[in-house]
Amino acid sequence: MKLKNFFTVMSVALCTVACGDDKTENVVNPAQEVAGTYNGVLSLSVSGNDQGTSDSQVKISAEEGGTVQILLVGGAGEGTMSLPDITVPGIKVQTSDNVTYTFPESSIDVTVGSTKYTGSLHGAVKDEKADLVFILKPGAMPMAINAVFAGVK
Repeated sequence: MKLKNFFTVMSVALCTVACGDDKTENVVNPAQEVAGTYNGVLSLSVSGNDQGTSDSQVKISAEEGGTVQILLVGGAGEGTMSLPDITVPGIKVQTSDNVTYTFPESSIDVTVGSTKYTGSLHGAVKDEKADLVFILKPGAMPMAINAVFAGVK
């Protein structure tokens, strides 16, 4: 009788294990989802005065820890308003729906050559379209440069 009970208990236990939930959730890494090269247009303005637009490129690279590095490829603007390559590391990426990925406002504090750039960056990527706003203050310049990028992957 004990042997019969033992086999009954073992059969129930094996069936329970065999019928376990094998579903695995697709874990989305927001940094990986937005990584890539975006080609588009960069619009520049200073103190509300339009400084023109130019073709531009932004490269987003995933970093460890779920953050990204954003590179604004230089060349936009003219003369003293010409922007160099500006790389901003450690930008957080957020999403609530795995469709729209946002970059909350992050501070910029980088040095390119001998010029220090401070300011902020925020924006979003949705359907492989990036919309980013860079507020840049180079060196001792009293006014910030407002650089608005719109591009596609």
